[in-house]
Amino acid sequence: MTDPLGRPTSRLVSIDALRAVAAVAVVLNHVPQRRGSFGAFGNVLFLPLVMGSLGVPLFLAISGFCIHMAARRAVHPVTGHTDWAAFWKRRIVRLYPPYVAAIVLSMAIYYGTGGAHYFIPMNRIENPVTDVLVHLSMVHNLTQSYVVSLANGAFWSLGLEEQLYALYALYILLRRRVSAMHVAALALAIALVWRFCVVVPFVMDHWGPLGSWRTWPFSWWFAWIAGALVAEAYEGTTRLPRWCTSLPLAAALAGAGAFLYPTVIEYPPLASFYHSSEQRTTLFWYLQQLSELLFAVAFTIGMYRAVMWERRAKVIPWLVSAASKLGTISYSLYLVHLPLVAYLGFVLFPGDGLGWMLLRCALAVPLSILLAWIFFMAVERHFLNRRPKRAEAGHRSPTFVRGTAL
Repeated sequence: MTDPLGRPTSRLVSIDALRAVAAVAVVLNHVPQRRGSFGAFGNVLFLPLVMGSLGVPLFLAISGFCIHMAARRAVHPVTGHTDWAAFWKRRIVRLYPPYVAAIVLSMAIYYGTGGAHYFIPMNRIENPVTDVLVHLSMVHNLTQSYVVSLANGAFWSLGLEEQLYALYALYILLRRRVSAMHVAALALAIALVWRFCVVVPFVMDHWGPLGSWRTWPFSWWFAWIAGALVAEAYEGTTRLPRWCTSLPLAAALAGAGAFLYPTVIEYPPLASFYHSSEQRTTLFWYLQQLSELLFAVAFTIGMYRAVMWERRAKVIPWLVSAASKLGTISYSLYLVHLPLVAYLGFVLFPGDGLGWMLLRCALAVPLSILLAWIFFMAVERHFLNRRPKRAEAGHRSPTFVRGTAL
């Protein structure tokens, strides 16, 4: 496989293809929709677009997989200990400069096109200096005022990503003592407790506007850990139970997650059932918290099957190969698409009805990919991680035997 510059690369084609799927799903999810004007058929037709936000847990699972696979580059060749300074340097150099450039681009589009008149209130820039400082500090996802502001709501997961990187040290510490499956179970328990005991009460207005609790890392750590679990299984340091590799189970979990997805639950007659009493409304908020967690498990099963398939495959299908090339610029696509999509949907093609929505979708993806490719060539490619000068044989991955890192 080659990267967008035509250079050979050892990246996993299947992982890059999954990145492309996640990125395109998020782009389509951000296309402005006016569901009330579609009719019953249109609402069902565009339901997969509404569920495009599930690209986020897929991205997080991929991130956990890739970070754990790449950690060997930061392992000391003699002691086997992780060099956290090298780890953070690689992450910051790789991700932060393009992020800053995307902030500048987003603000340029916002002010250059009069974004204050068409951006939805939560995405507007009300306090530019504070907004920029909070985003540069990568804590915007912890606040209610700035979680999806700065004219680019997609930035919220960048703060989340950095916080999950910080939790990677905790993962390594736990893995020295217990199995990867136990760590994943702990992460799932944390996610459930956080979502049920913090997120739901906040949504029900019992906690007040103290923070954006749903976008804190405790809600999402499980998806990231599940990806790291797949990495260990791929490298052979952990053996997954048979059910963890079952595609029928993945399909069943995805189906259950789709049924519990917030937008689906809001469809009649489910909406009338869940909102017919205060008790059922509370049940509604609890059930929808399970959707993303179910999808996280389904995604990681699918990801494991994909990477193991690639290991055995003699020929990569052209569609997967083409998607993987898009996956190599998925970070740029994620960073820059939203201001463009908002301008297309609210200014250039703001009409109601099914036809207008189809037009917006038809234009949003290719134009966003074009802008992402330009951004990649102008900015991101200059910060791609280079191969270490030391031979790969000089590094070794953390090896886990009976829960102990050697």
